[in-house]
Amino acid sequence: MAKKYFFLPVLILTSAYFLYSDNKNEINEIKSFYYKVNKQIKKKQLANIKVKVEKTGVPAVGSTGKMANFYWHTVYQSVPDDTYGTDKLVKVNVLNQIAAHTWNIEYLYNSKGELIFYYISNSSNDSGIDFSGGELRLYFSQKHLIRVMEGNKISDNLSGKYKKITSKVLQESELLNNFFKYMLRNE
Repeated sequence: MAKKYFFLPVLILTSAYFLYSDNKNEINEIKSFYYKVNKQIKKKQLANIKVKVEKTGVPAVGSTGKMANFYWHTVYQSVPDDTYGTDKLVKVNVLNQIAAHTWNIEYLYNSKGELIFYYISNSSNDSGIDFSGGELRLYFSQKHLIRVMEGNKISDNLSGKYKKITSKVLQESELLNNFFKYMLRNE
């Protein structure tokens, strides 16, 4: 009887190890893709649309604004490896400002148009997203959260407040992707 129960913990530990290993590999791939995209942006290998919304003179606040940069591959640009396809959103960078407070948000998409990485740096926590440590990184696989990094703390506990944050982030990501598709639509 002891033999029977010995295999259950071994099976659970083995499964957990392979799941962790898969997530780690996937996170490394996301990081690699993130750096690759940033290099392409720097070298101007991605098309870019800037959208700016500004409100001035808001009582008791001052100026507020939001600027979004949408980056994607086009047929007119030479892309070193054309595995991504054309006219697909790759990254959105949003800079928000309320008076002297600013925060930066980045959304990174895979070739299927799914969010794979979300980053927010916040000088004042006016973003409406509850986190500490000045930065929050969320890693996704097939619209599921697989890793959280809050400040320098890595967490694989993806329940609680992260479920609420994930829902909000995925909704925002979808809105941005739909807005991008609308801007490229030919009518």
